[in-house]
Amino acid sequence: MKSPIQFKISELRQRSMLRTTEAILVVFAAIIAIAVLPSLLLRYLYDPTQLLEQPKLLEYIPVVSIVIATFYFVRALLGNMKREKEVSSLMTEMEMMEDGCCGSGKCGSNDDDMEDEDWDEDLKELEELLAEVEAEEAAEETKKPAKKKSTKKTSKKSSKK
Repeated sequence: MKSPIQFKISELRQRSMLRTTEAILVVFAAIIAIAVLPSLLLRYLYDPTQLLEQPKLLEYIPVVSIVIATFYFVRALLGNMKREKEVSSLMTEMEMMEDGCCGSGKCGSNDDDMEDEDWDEDLKELEELLAEVEAEEAAEETKKPAKKKSTKKTSKKSSKK
């Protein structure tokens, strides 16, 4: 079973192969267009008996074809270089994970243990504070009914007099 990093590396390499193949096909199509298209245009679009000079369209076809092929090839090349950099960074990340490092610059589990201990200490402090508050509330509740009873007794005594 592949890890997500291995899957991403595989996907990036497949995309690079696809872009390279497309660039080669575009260059091949440009060469074919340069070789065949002018003669086809002269044969079927223009009447050679009426032409005194070569049409400008026949001059532009090779230039446009070469520009498109060059642009696409350079674009594919730059994209492949970018993907290859991404693959190399993913490979180093995968190697770090295999070595037991987490990839974020913190290796080992000591940092996690320290964070857990901090949380444990904070939790204990909060529990102690909660216990103190509950104890104070319980003390206040026991004092209030006692005061009420004493006031009731005194009011009963005063009413008897």
